[in-house]
Amino acid sequence: VTLGVLVMTVIATSLQLLPVASRQALAPSHWPYDLVWGLLGAGVMALTTGMAWLLPALLLAGALALTLALLLYLYLLARNLHGAKGMPLVIVHGWAASLSLLLLVASGLSLAAAYSAVPLLDRQTALSLHLTFGGYGFMGMLVMGFSYILVPMFALSDNPPPRWSNLSVTLACGALVMAFFAGVGAAAP
Repeated sequence: VTLGVLVMTVIATSLQLLPVASRQALAPSHWPYDLVWGLLGAGVMALTTGMAWLLPALLLAGALALTLALLLYLYLLARNLHGAKGMPLVIVHGWAASLSLLLLVASGLSLAAAYSAVPLLDRQTALSLHLTFGGYGFMGMLVMGFSYILVPMFALSDNPPPRWSNLSVTLACGALVMAFFAGVGAAAP
């Protein structure tokens, strides 16, 4: 559900919305998008099949395909965020989501590798980082950032005052920083 519905939806949404909002293409040609979707679909299928049938090699192969897909997506997202102008709140949320995606990928790889007895992180740390930076970091920050594009567009209204918007993104980023330190054992949960 998480990879096959939520991640695919947020990737599709961002690949469609950000170029329109930032008035710039994500990539000069269409093949990177096709590669992201191909790797993502194959990765989800292999990962979930490996989990269901208890096949660690297939699970790890799926995790590697997903890693490649998400890193290519991250490149496309970062490229667009780097050139975007006039959307400071969307950009800040996008960069926070990008950093969260890196932690999500690293912790996910560690969890997948644990099934082959070669974890990168201890299970509790990887699980804590994966859940926090998947749901709240990557998904949450992208959704919050996109709300500054979509809500005013559909409601035909202005964005909230900058004071409240800046407070919101500051608190969200601060919470993610604290969650990171708690997740790696450097602070109390």
